[in-house]
Parts: sequence; structure tokens; C-alpha cells
Amino acid sequence: SNLAGAVQRVEKFQSGKTAEIFRCVFDNSVEYFDANSPQTHAANNALEIAAGTTYRIIVGGSDTGNLRANQDFAALLLSLGIPYTFTTVPGVRHDYSQLYNVLGDSAFGFFDEWASGQ
Repeated sequence: SNLAGAVQRVEKFQSGKTAEIFRCVFDNSVEYFDANSPQTHAANNALEIAAGTTYRIIVGGSDTGNLRANQDFAALLLSLGIPYTFTTVPGVRHDYSQLYNVLGDSAFGFFDEWASGQ
């Protein structure tokens, strides 16, 4: 499950507000970042993921930092044959509380279905 996930490419993390995160988490290493990115994980494990996993992506329609990256990630999943659901929550920025408030109980239906094996 990906709720407003940071699935951007390395260039997004190397500057601005996220530069410190890139330094601390990835030791400023593009190679380490790429090796551990969701895109690389999906590409390297597509058959296994597709065989037993449905990926859920939820992102705010006004989340200027993540909307496009999540759309691109969904396109990658599609190209790899990995099943996914994609929900854009209109008018919501990068704010988890707002996402949950708008989604209500439906935010948890994905987990209920997963737990029941459907």
C-alpha cells in the first residue's frame, strides 16, 4: 500500500528540502538509492509481485510533490503486469490526515480484502 508515497526519481531527492534525507538515508549515493527504489524492486521482482500482490496507490489530487511520480509509478506497474489500484483524492495535498478524512473507512477496505484473501 502506497499512501502519498515518495516514489520519485533520484533527482528529486538530491536538492531542496529532501537533500538532507538523501544524505542521511542514502549516504548521497545514487547507486544505493537506485538499488533500493520502488521502481527497481518492482522491475526486479515483477513476476513474484504480480503472482500474489495487488498494489494500492492513493495520492492527493493537489499533491504537487507526489502526484506525477505516483502516476509514473502506476504506469511502470502496468508495463510490468503488476496489478494495482490507483486513487486520486481531489483537492488534497500531501497531508495524510486529509487523505484519511476524505477516504473515511474506505481507506481500510484494501487491508480487509487482503486479510481475507480476496
